[in-house]
Amino acid sequence: MEITVDQKVEAGYTVLPVGSYNGSVTEAKEQEGDKAYYLRIVVQVSEPGEYAGVLIFDNVMVKSKAEEAPPNFQGHLRSLVEATLGEWRNFNSDELVGCDVQVRVKHEQYEGEPQHRVKRFGYSAYGPLPDED
Repeated sequence: MEITVDQKVEAGYTVLPVGSYNGSVTEAKEQEGDKAYYLRIVVQVSEPGEYAGVLIFDNVMVKSKAEEAPPNFQGHLRSLVEATLGEWRNFNSDELVGCDVQVRVKHEQYEGEPQHRVKRFGYSAYGPLPDED
């Protein structure tokens, strides 16, 4: 199959400014890493409009492979589940897809380049997530 490319498309990655973004979960895939099992989460931004369509990727740890998991190992998972499903409970990863969520983004450096990272998940109906360090 021959694939026609758009010559005007630029390669790159949109680094979102630090802040809160509303969107919906478009993917929640179970993955296995060296030290833990995790969910690969993709959120597509809907608001603010200038960033609509930008994808936010996050790996949310589910279960440690260590005999003793670090304290609050599932804290990030809990913020995701409460924000999308309304309560901290057992769930199937497919339940997350299609759920609205708010994402608080922070910046980190990766190989000398800035990247946005998920700091916290929240429920968008409550208003913007608070600015916190």
